[in-house]
Amino acid sequence: MKFVKKLGLGIINLAIIAAVAWYAYQTFDEYINNPWTRNGQVRGHVIQVSPRVTGMVTGIAVIDNQFVHEGDLLFEIDPEFFEIAIAQAEANLKRARISSKSSKIEYDRLQEIFEKDPG
Repeated sequence: MKFVKKLGLGIINLAIIAAVAWYAYQTFDEYINNPWTRNGQVRGHVIQVSPRVTGMVTGIAVIDNQFVHEGDLLFEIDPEFFEIAIAQAEANLKRARISSKSSKIEYDRLQEIFEKDPG
């Protein structure tokens, strides 16, 4: 009786293992013969780019959807406006230095007059 019971349980176990193996084979075979894909969505990080200075853009160093790093050149701006501003600032500085020298001369002259006649 024990032998028949063990034999029956062994046959049932083998049948279960065979059924699982058959199901796994069918599933794998179905995937190999008819592969499927899933659609996904990816969200991009779009950042608005704006310059720190104004001016006419003379060149663009990137193309659409190009990956860039911080510090990469994106645009070239016409330097003429800035060169003119630098020239004006240098002229103003020169004029201020000349004015400073003339003011120093005038101060020294008045100081000399005051020392001669304090009253």
